[in-house]
Parts: sequence; structure tokens; C-alpha cells
Amino acid sequence: MGVPAASGGAVEYRESDASRRDVVEAGPRAELVAVERVVAVESDRKATPGGKARRREAELTEQYRAWLEAQGHQVMQWKLTLPGQVAALRTDLFDATVSEIYEAKGSIARESIRMAIGQLLDYRRHVPVPGAALAVLLPARPSDDLVDLVTSAGMSCVYRQDAGRFHRVGPTTAS
Repeated sequence: MGVPAASGGAVEYRESDASRRDVVEAGPRAELVAVERVVAVESDRKATPGGKARRREAELTEQYRAWLEAQGHQVMQWKLTLPGQVAALRTDLFDATVSEIYEAKGSIARESIRMAIGQLLDYRRHVPVPGAALAVLLPARPSDDLVDLVTSAGMSCVYRQDAGRFHRVGPTTAS
């Protein structure tokens, strides 16, 4: 649904953007839950904007989860219920073994990486794990400038390499 903006254009609002002022909660609630597994990464539905990126993201997340678990890591998700919000937020992955929150993106475009950084900062405010590490999970290595953007924010950049392996560049790790 579009709402006229002061500049004459329309502002788009999604259901997930709405807040519920009629619901009174004491504060945010964080719950560690099992990772929602993606049954299918392909769809017969007509493509929607961002649909392909979301399928790539789901496939990437599933591959990385399996890769971490093969190394003996316990991988979960945080489900974050925030006061006044209609829908709960979910981290893409949380490596409970090393206390690291991951946000996956199906693209290495600058806007996707900037969005991931913001999402991770938002999640960390509500995850009850002091000092939780943050990492952006990507399908390929982004440009040096974007790796620097992620690491300069104090986060790791993790990306898929050939044969389903993954590489990590940390805030103080050379690439």
C-alpha cells in the first residue's frame, strides 16, 4: 500500500514495517531456536523482485550451516520478539560454539553488504550474548573495498569458495 510522501512520491509500507501499539510487552525477548531449514530453493511461482537473491541466500545459509556442523559446531538461530513489532526478527545463523551471529546475503552488491552490516548491529543489541561476534556471509568474495567496509565495522567477511568451502577475512586478518 502506498502513502503519498511530502515530496509527491509514494512511500511503500509492508506489513512487517507496522508496529502494534495495542500490544504492551515488558521488553524484547530473545529465544535460541533451531535453524529453519529450507526445503526448496527453487520455486515455480512467478519471480518477484528479490526472489532470486532470497533463494541464493537460503541455499548459501544452508550450505554454510552444514559446513559449520561438519566441523562440530552447534548452529542455531536467534528469534527476536520486539515490543510493538508485528513479526519477530530471526538471525540467519548463530554459531553457538563460538558465539557468532551471521547475516547472509545472496549478492555481493554494496547495498546488500551495507544492509547486512545494519541488520547485524540491530540483532546484536537484542541477543543476550555479551561480545557476540558478527559476520557477513556472502556467495563470493566481494571487492577489496567492500571487504574493508565489513572488517572496518569490526565484523568478519565470510564467503563461499569453490567446492563448497568457505573463506573468512576478519577485522585484523589479511585476505
